[in-house]
Amino acid sequence: MTDFSNENILAIDCSGKELNLGLRFGHDRMVKLSIEAGRSHGQLIIEKISDLLKSAEMKVKQLKALVVSTGPGSFTGLRIALAAAKGMATALNIPAVGVSLFEIAAFKLSKSEQTTIVIVPFKRDSVFAGEVKSGEFNNSSIRVILIKQLKDDLSGLEVVSCGFDQEKIPVEVKTVVSAGSVSFDTADLLQIGFEKLMKSKSSDLADLEPLYVQKSQAEINFEQAQRDRN
Repeated sequence: MTDFSNENILAIDCSGKELNLGLRFGHDRMVKLSIEAGRSHGQLIIEKISDLLKSAEMKVKQLKALVVSTGPGSFTGLRIALAAAKGMATALNIPAVGVSLFEIAAFKLSKSEQTTIVIVPFKRDSVFAGEVKSGEFNNSSIRVILIKQLKDDLSGLEVVSCGFDQEKIPVEVKTVVSAGSVSFDTADLLQIGFEKLMKSKSSDLADLEPLYVQKSQAEINFEQAQRDRN
């Protein structure tokens, strides 16, 4: 088992409109970078990773592990982050781990022994919902709920929001949120990833994929095209 306590670990999060990077190095040192990316994650990610490494006076070959957000979130942003992480992990022959927003929420709510429903953004008219309890995330509990159905589906339950733009959060979401919102940054991503790495839970790169509940329209179109050819 590798001890990552003193190793250099890079975290990448493109699950939202921002490009968020974090670098853990020198046992207890950390630098972070966060910029508004919109739909430009792909144009910025390599440049900004380079900038972050330079700020720590480090070369990319000195990285020993990678942590990447698996969402849910922006389909394009997640794909770009995962492609970058996989490419670097392969080139440097280092481990990589994925961390979902639900795992982050479970980490932040680890002191609560009560089952809590975490809702995160999906589409304009719907959200993802999943259960966390005592620091654990129930992967099989994830489902999609229409925003107009939230009140009926989640009435009386302990509910927190995670990953929403608090200035633009839908009023229907505010109505059902009873336990506030979970805020996070790449420091949380690094901590969870570090704990996974210390437990030798690095991901098989072939299985490192975005956390999807429903297929994207692009995937649906591709599968339909394949069926039409056959």
